[in-house]
Order: sequence, then C-alpha cells, then structure tokens
Amino acid sequence: MIALHRDHGRYVLVVWGLTANGTMAACQLLQHYDDLYPELLTGKALILRWQDSNENQLVDTEDTLTVVETWINCNSDYLITSYWTVNEQFYSGGKVPVRDANGLLLGFYKDDFVADVQVEGWGRGDGLGNDGRYLGYDPSFGFMKSDSPLDAYGNPLVPWRTVAADPSIPRGTKVYIVDLGPNPNVTDEVADILLESEFLVSDRGPSIRGHHIDVYVGDQTRKEMDESPYALYIEGATVCLSGPTVNSALEGVKNWVCFIGGSGSLRNLSKFDLIVVDPDSYSADEIEWLKSKGGEVVAYVSIGTAENWRWYWSLVRDEWKIAPIENWDGEWYVNVSYSGWRALIIRDVMPRILDKGFNGFFLDNLDVAELYPSMVPEMTEFIAEIRAAYPKALLIGNNGLYIMDEVYFYLDGLTKEDVSATYDWSKAKYVKVPVEESDEMLKILSEWKRKSLTIFTLDYAVTSNLAEYCYNRSREYGLIPYAANIYLDKVFLWP
Repeated sequence: MIALHRDHGRYVLVVWGLTANGTMAACQLLQHYDDLYPELLTGKALILRWQDSNENQLVDTEDTLTVVETWINCNSDYLITSYWTVNEQFYSGGKVPVRDANGLLLGFYKDDFVADVQVEGWGRGDGLGNDGRYLGYDPSFGFMKSDSPLDAYGNPLVPWRTVAADPSIPRGTKVYIVDLGPNPNVTDEVADILLESEFLVSDRGPSIRGHHIDVYVGDQTRKEMDESPYALYIEGATVCLSGPTVNSALEGVKNWVCFIGGSGSLRNLSKFDLIVVDPDSYSADEIEWLKSKGGEVVAYVSIGTAENWRWYWSLVRDEWKIAPIENWDGEWYVNVSYSGWRALIIRDVMPRILDKGFNGFFLDNLDVAELYPSMVPEMTEFIAEIRAAYPKALLIGNNGLYIMDEVYFYLDGLTKEDVSATYDWSKAKYVKVPVEESDEMLKILSEWKRKSLTIFTLDYAVTSNLAEYCYNRSREYGLIPYAANIYLDKVFLWP
C-alpha cells in the first residue's frame, strides 16, 4: 500500500507491504514511477499486487505490479448530511386515495405524509387504509409501492451504507469518512459509525452537488426527526473515494476468441483461455462444459445498441432508438440516457445470462458515447451500475477509449477492434490499417495495460499472413490478439 497523508499541515508518505517483498515492491514503484510505471501512481492512496514474474524470489523490474484498488480522491471540505424514509405514523393529516400511473389504487394515506413522500421519494405506510408497505414517488413514473425503499436505480436503500453523491462520482464508488472536521456536533455513537463504516455511492439527489454526501440512516424514528442524533450536518469533513476492486481472473489469460455469429464449435472454443460467445446460442450445460476445460466464458452483450433478433426486442421502446447502424441490418443505436434501457439490460437481460453460468459480460458498443457525446455521463453511469449490480462478474469493455478515463476502474479488460487490420466495406476486402495509425493505437492500448487492465485486440483478417501480421504487432506491445472474419461466425485457430 502507498498512501499520501496530510498531518497537521505536513504531508506524510506511507509505504507498507505484506512481508518485506511487498514493501520493496511498493518502493520499486516509487523509484521507477516516471519511467516504468507512469500510469500507476494515481490518487491519494493505492493497493498494489506484486507478482514474481521471473520466479527468482526477488523484487526486480522484470516483475509485474498491478493496481488492485485506488483511492482516487480525498478532500477535507466535504459537507455530510443525512436523509431518512418518512414514516406515516408521525403524521396527522386526513386520509386520501393514492393511485399509480395506471390509475390502480395503492391505498389511503395521510395527505401531509403523501406531500412529504413526493419530496423525499419514499415513506412507510401506517397500515391503516394501506398495507403498511413503502410508498414511493418518482416524477417520471408517479406513485409506486415496494417492500423496501429504493435508491435512484431501483435497489434497496441500506441504512448507514447507502450514500447519495454528486453525479460526477460514479455509482459503486466506495466512500470513507476519515475525519469529521473541527466541529462535527455528533454523538460518540454516530461518530464511530461514520468513521468505521464503508459507504457506497448508490443514490442521487437534486441538491447533492460537489463535495457533499448524503447518508441514508433508515426510517424516521420520531416526529421531529431534525432533532434526532441521526440528523447530520457536518462541515469540513475529510472524505476519500475509492473505485471498485477489479476481478483478477484475467491474469492467466494468454489467448482469446470472439465467436458471436454462430453456435457449436465447442471443441475449438475450448482451446482458448477467454471465450466470448453469444449467450442466446449456448445452453447452461454447454457453458459448464467449456468452463470445465479451464476457460473463462463471457457473454456478448451490446449495451450501446439494440438488436431485433434478441428475445427482449419487443421491450425496446421506439423513443430509445436513435438510428439504424449501417451495414448491420436489424441493429439500432440506442440512447443510454433512458433509464428504462439500462434497467432492461441490468435487471432482465444480465440475470438470465448469469443463470446459464457465464463468468461475466463482454460489453459492446461503448463507442456510441463517442458518436453521441451528450451521452457520455449516462454511459459512464451505465457501466458503474453494471459493476455495482454484479461486483464479481468479469467485465470487458469494447471500443470505449473515448470514455475510458471515467470507467476503467470498473472494468477487468478492454478490447479494441481494427487495430492492425480491418474490413473495408466499400471494397469488400480485408486490409491493413495504416501503420502510423496502428502504431499510435498500440501505444495508447499499452498505456492502458499499465492501469491493470487486460488488453485484447480484435482484428479482421481471414488469411494466415494478415493474421500473423496482426498477432505479431499486438504481442510486441504485450497485448492479447485475436483475428477473424467480419461477422465473427467462425472460430479461427491461428498459430
């Protein structure tokens, strides 16, 4: 671990490791950060993994250092507030009927309670004229009921765990409160909870902007909740943010295959360490068989486009579609700003895939945010939501360099197409990418490799000479290549 700590106006650099080799590995990064590890030393603190690559039981520059987790930001000017779920038992208004957006009666609730639910988002019914469940309100969807209060993404709020934060802070970011400032004005109990807990950004609020976090503390427990010790208003707190820890399952991958235009070919697929296939083309038994051969099996999921041959096509609303994709019949760019599209993928599509036994997801068409830059914040949020929903799944992004600065710590791997060879649609032939352009891209990808991402290249070639050219160029930069035909409907076993 390497951490930069400010103590009474002085900066203190802390370097610590498990065993002497761990400490030496951290010191090696500090010694060579500007020439060997220019992209690793980021944030205010980080946790490293040292791998004795040459197996000489010594720490040297031939070994591999990867970042497990980075504390990307620490600031001492945070405002900490709290919010809670209002409770109808503390209200005194008259009962009024409440209906959902379709006119269905949800129950009878006190009118002053309903008014506060429209402000706070959720409240617990008193069980008189209603079933005592939580009543929620969203300006876009109206009133609704749930067994638990939900965050902005439809997941249960967790007391003293969920926090709302500025939209620029990705969902899934871990939050650590390390100092409560000069005048916190809280009880010892509350101070201990705040300083010892790990919070998670999983909610938003219209007034939560900048260096401000809002801690969810549970249900209202008294009539004047503002007088509760849980009603927080703490200025000048020191808060550190940390990106999610990535999966290390790709560390042993030496080769890979992307086969999404067909089915079968199990024996050929089993020859690869990482296997990307179409989830609709394989059964759970076939996935289990591939995994039994030692491969990591990842499902292809396009999160930037909708395809009319998918089972969920009928659920894709017309307003989500932007434009059809040239040369790919039946596929449309989608506006990821629509929460309904993101919810469809995360809550409906992905669970079915994981139920088949897949290890994770190959997230295609991230570059829709490059074609439509106004969607960059929402695409960033989308990937953060996926990581938060499936923290143990392998996530490999495809063609997302435009937003990679914002999302790389959520991903385990990155794929880039058309690095050394591509398919020229106008000439209907496979051609080399101009060398200068290819060299520049390989350099960019190698820099991302230094940030603990496993980097894959996907080139388009159907002759052994062109495929060998692509493989040699990628391997020269320490990247993992694959080359195939443009429709990815055949498994190629290149040397």
